[in-house]
Amino acid sequence: MVTGAQLSHQDPQDEERVLNVTASVPGPDESWPSAGRKWEMCVRDWERGWDDPTEDADEGDGETEPPLVFGKETILVDGSRVAFDVASQGEEWLGGAYVGEVWLELYGYRFPPSEVELRRITDITPYAEGTRRLHGL
Repeated sequence: MVTGAQLSHQDPQDEERVLNVTASVPGPDESWPSAGRKWEMCVRDWERGWDDPTEDADEGDGETEPPLVFGKETILVDGSRVAFDVASQGEEWLGGAYVGEVWLELYGYRFPPSEVELRRITDITPYAEGTRRLHGL
């Protein structure tokens, strides 16, 4: 049984502009926490990724990280406005919300939440074919 899927979008004109969308549901005999608790878990996991000991140490360039800012963003999902909890730091952000039983988690880099509109995909064939054409496969 498939309980989750992730799609990534990379802007062909600016390859650093990225949007990842993960949709997941609980499996059989599984229950999930409230939206608030699920959101806390996502942010905690995201913050842990910043402390990766395999990443290069700060070179002492004097730059400081922008502050982590929490808020809400309204994003269209299948034509309906959905309030997402959002954590952002500079050009990077993470958003999360339940839409019915589905947990949607969004990650964007240089792709502002204001530009996101989600639509349900029932057939990924056109998406996969377009990606192949884009990359000359």
